[in-house]
Amino acid sequence: MTLASRSGGLVARARNGLAARARDAGVRLGVIRYRPRWALSAKDWDREYSRGVLEYYGELRELGRYSALVGYVRFLGERPTILDIGCGIGLLRSRLPDEDVGRFVGLDPSEVAVEQARRAGYADSDFHVGDGPNAELGSFDIVVCNEVLYYVDDLGALFDRIASALKPGGHVLTSIFRHPGDVALHRALDRYFERVDAVDVRSHSGPRNGWRVACYRLAIAG
Repeated sequence: MTLASRSGGLVARARNGLAARARDAGVRLGVIRYRPRWALSAKDWDREYSRGVLEYYGELRELGRYSALVGYVRFLGERPTILDIGCGIGLLRSRLPDEDVGRFVGLDPSEVAVEQARRAGYADSDFHVGDGPNAELGSFDIVVCNEVLYYVDDLGALFDRIASALKPGGHVLTSIFRHPGDVALHRALDRYFERVDAVDVRSHSGPRNGWRVACYRLAIAG
């Protein structure tokens, strides 16, 4: 490789880096529309779970965000009904004592993950293949979106479905890892729901910027 070609490569990488930082800044400011970071099909998810790629979700470095979610659940009421969108293999349910759960429904696009969650035999719990609430599932005190919103193409449509699934006075719990798009996602949540509380969680062995775990309720009209 010549000195000129090496220099050209460094310049190209620098330009790409600047362009990426400019896009990130635009997304944070709301000038550039946030788009889902990944587009995964149900087959993609099945493959990831079958290969054990996502086993790190259950590792110690992820415990902080689950602990924050469990803390909100326990604070919000006695034995609430809970809908967990993107439940995976049921890790959130595994961290909830049976006495803290009135009824738990988990939804996930992966049949592999749902079958594993079912085999665990959690009390008062059902798991279904799906990507969002519907009338057949009933209504809930709490709807959880744990690390799922950055996969969603139409946030407004999902929020409408969540609102329809909430009981009066119900709450929405979210966990989103900190990245340039999380500002846009939280902005969208703040427009649709009323934020009650939020906490930033960081593990020194986890993602560099950690997660924001938040609690919302339906905004009161007028």
